[in-house]
Amino acid sequence: VRTVLVYVSRRLVHPAGAPHVGRALAELGDWLDSESALCTGGLAPGDSAVDADAGFGAHALAFAAAVGPAGRVLAATPSPGLFACLRQTLAANG
Repeated sequence: VRTVLVYVSRRLVHPAGAPHVGRALAELGDWLDSESALCTGGLAPGDSAVDADAGFGAHALAFAAAVGPAGRVLAATPSPGLFACLRQTLAANG
């Protein structure tokens, strides 16, 4: 079972067995915005980005917003459970 957390305008799907993820985003959520801004600062529309340990996709969403529809984002995670969450996060955000 997965848990969907709506953070700002993003829907982030994380494992239900990891409630600390949702709690951390709810209590300290502004770190995600600051970190995303830092990670996307060099990206422009049409660029490509790689999120090599994407987890449940929080940064991959930021990369996708930065590169726009003309760009590409490759997001991967070695964990089958997190990969399922990553796929659901990406699907939930269009």
